[in-house]
Amino acid sequence: MPFTDMHDIFEKALAQYREQLEGKTFCVRVKRRGKHEFSSIEVERYVGGGLNQHIESARVKLTNPDVTVHLEVEDDRLLLIKGRYEGIGGFPIGTQEDVLSLISGGFDSGV
Repeated sequence: MPFTDMHDIFEKALAQYREQLEGKTFCVRVKRRGKHEFSSIEVERYVGGGLNQHIESARVKLTNPDVTVHLEVEDDRLLLIKGRYEGIGGFPIGTQEDVLSLISGGFDSGV
């Protein structure tokens, strides 16, 4: 979805994550691609501070939070990530192919 500034990013994140964050700890993680007048860390601080002020029962916890708010900023688009599913070794689900492996038992092995 398009956005205009950091406050617009905050408002969209608040609308998406309000119910999910109530009574829980959270942190904000941002990935940014393209040229912007702000850095990823500035967006994390702005959005995290706004969420902390507007959701009184939520608390910021940067290590091991209950909920991680994932945002991606691509040029003039904002992506709100609802869920992440990591496969083996952190790869996305569906990128691992089947593997056949032969393991030798040593010098006298028949393999």
